[in-house]
Amino acid sequence: MELYLLDFVKNMDDVQKLKKTMIKGSTKLIYKEDNWNEYVKKFKAVQEVAKQIGEALSDKNWGFDYPRMVREYFGGMYICLEEFYKVMKKGSYNLQVVGDQTYKNIIIPVGEIFVEMAKDIGYSDAHIELFRTRRSTTHDIPLPAEIFGYPVQNKSKEAKQVRKRHLCPFSNKDRCSKQSRLLTYPMGICSTWWPNNSPIAICPKRLLQDKTIFINAANHVFGDTDNVLLFSEVKLKRIGTFDFVLVKHKPISDEIEDFMQDKDITKNSYAFGMNTYNTIKLSFIQMLNKGQVFEVWNKKIIWAVQKYVYKNMVGRFGLQGMKLNKSDANLFFIYDIDYHPNPDKYQLTVEDIKSSTIEDLMKAFRGADLPKIDDFMKVLHQKLRLNLGIKI
Repeated sequence: MELYLLDFVKNMDDVQKLKKTMIKGSTKLIYKEDNWNEYVKKFKAVQEVAKQIGEALSDKNWGFDYPRMVREYFGGMYICLEEFYKVMKKGSYNLQVVGDQTYKNIIIPVGEIFVEMAKDIGYSDAHIELFRTRRSTTHDIPLPAEIFGYPVQNKSKEAKQVRKRHLCPFSNKDRCSKQSRLLTYPMGICSTWWPNNSPIAICPKRLLQDKTIFINAANHVFGDTDNVLLFSEVKLKRIGTFDFVLVKHKPISDEIEDFMQDKDITKNSYAFGMNTYNTIKLSFIQMLNKGQVFEVWNKKIIWAVQKYVYKNMVGRFGLQGMKLNKSDANLFFIYDIDYHPNPDKYQLTVEDIKSSTIEDLMKAFRGADLPKIDDFMKVLHQKLRLNLGIKI
């Protein structure tokens, strides 16, 4: 409409002529005579992405050629980069603002492909400058942020070696234990993008990075990390198992802490994610159960919680007034996963420290929003109408 009103086109023939010159960002822009894909036959990354998309759509017969669209798109952009290069003055810059894409869980490294094409054309300093990382807004599943401990976009030699051997950099480089029903090798996904627009760990080992949670706890409670020993899986009769306990010795100290990572809740498919409600429900029960013991002992118990989960818990149980009091036995170390460009990795960062008493936690638990009996009755009436009852 705008093209017509501004007198760029007179009729639909003009529109079609214009569309044939446009970059192929849609299957509807591809014409039989198009051959821009010839320009990118030598780029393995383009061919591999197109191949993977073709395999993912092998059972479809709708007529839309997405693999070809990928090849035509990058072929068109190769032509653009080449034409720009011809008219650029010495010392000038060509800035392309692009974003990596995902289709059918296949990552399309647009930035890397642009760099490879630019170098082939002759650009002297083709490189990527990361402006921001973001989650997908067109998928109903969270996309991976880290695979085998490294950001998805990290293609360094070290990252490639770790991925090739399926190692977990957060557990002394043991082989990743996160299995998938769809893959013959470990899934390797440490964190995914979540609604808060930052990575959320879906594997408990992710929170063991560089012993950060232990170092922070030791410094907070003991004042330093000298003569501090770490023990894992310490059982206590009728209470359960403490994931980690720190003990100060030389001189002997009876200060000990308990660390608990967020529950590892994942779906049984590649549509990985985290059941936040279940995580909070199970964690809160343990907070009450174990917290009362440490409160009676006059010791500190520390809960390493991700920021997103903590905020959800605070909202769910009305804990907005929590502060940090030295006398409280229950401490909450709130962590986030932040991106650091140098090196190209995500780092575990403590955002805040809060504390509470068991009495206040219990009040919050009792005061949580409860469903109305009318809602329950509606469900029962519906089951009655559908004759879903079983005679006894």
